[in-house]
Amino acid sequence: MLKLNKAIKRLRTEYKLNQNDFDKIVGYTNTTISAYEKKTRESSHVTLSNFADYFNVS
Repeated sequence: MLKLNKAIKRLRTEYKLNQNDFDKIVGYTNTTISAYEKKTRESSHVTLSNFADYFNVS
């Protein structure tokens, strides 16, 4: 099973987005995106829902 932090990074890179591009799209700072990917910060359900909507995943 893919870890959430790795899934976020994998999807972002599959969409050819760097963290700066992605943070502008989803409305979070680059630091926040980085923290989610490094698993130094936990994502809320709302955040996960926003990411899932953007990437069209569930």
